[in-house]
Amino acid sequence: MFFPHLDEFACEPLILNPLFAGSGEIGGADADLIAAGCLIDVKTTVDPKFSKTRLLYQLLGYVLLDYEDAYRIRSVAIYLSRQALLVRWPLQPLVAMLVGGKAPSLSELRGSFREAVLAARAGLI
Repeated sequence: MFFPHLDEFACEPLILNPLFAGSGEIGGADADLIAAGCLIDVKTTVDPKFSKTRLLYQLLGYVLLDYEDAYRIRSVAIYLSRQALLVRWPLQPLVAMLVGGKAPSLSELRGSFREAVLAARAGLI
């Protein structure tokens, strides 16, 4: 059961498999769910040995595909269902860590990300 372990989300509306403004530009990316401004990726594995860095970049990619900030995502999380464990990161400190210093605004990052996606689609990079 998902919610007995996540009381803070129990009364919040869930957005399941959200699509983002930029999803179509990269082949239809969708996330697992969003609750209370938190993008949550659900993992079901007995032994949760996976690249946390790669997963964090994936979650950040979803956030950046939300070009208009329609979902108002302010944190990202991994929910390990077999361990009933939620690991959550506030978005701004996570972005600063991943870019290795002071992070530009989400708006700036989204603009740069969109330019890169469009350039890649056009075969420019």
